[in-house]
Amino acid sequence: TWEDGCDSDPAKGPNPDALYDCGNPADGYLKKAAWDGMPDKWPSAYCVLTKLSFTNPQIAEMAKFVDIDELEPEEAADEWLAANRGIVDPWIGACT
Repeated sequence: TWEDGCDSDPAKGPNPDALYDCGNPADGYLKKAAWDGMPDKWPSAYCVLTKLSFTNPQIAEMAKFVDIDELEPEEAADEWLAANRGIVDPWIGACT
């Protein structure tokens, strides 16, 4: 759970050597951005981008793969996607 100081005091989270390891702020969010020409050049990819939405626990799981399990970001993405086809496939299916 997020608590004040998580971003500045490693003692606040479970890992005494790390910052930001005690959850996400309740009002935190993931920002998405796209090139303004994307809808015309790659409409299906743009559609998927507009559909995807992650919960705080999903973001935390992905961050764990990189920060704790020490996977490369691409490996973490592959792991998460493989384990969450039921979430991902509807985003893709809505855009094909």
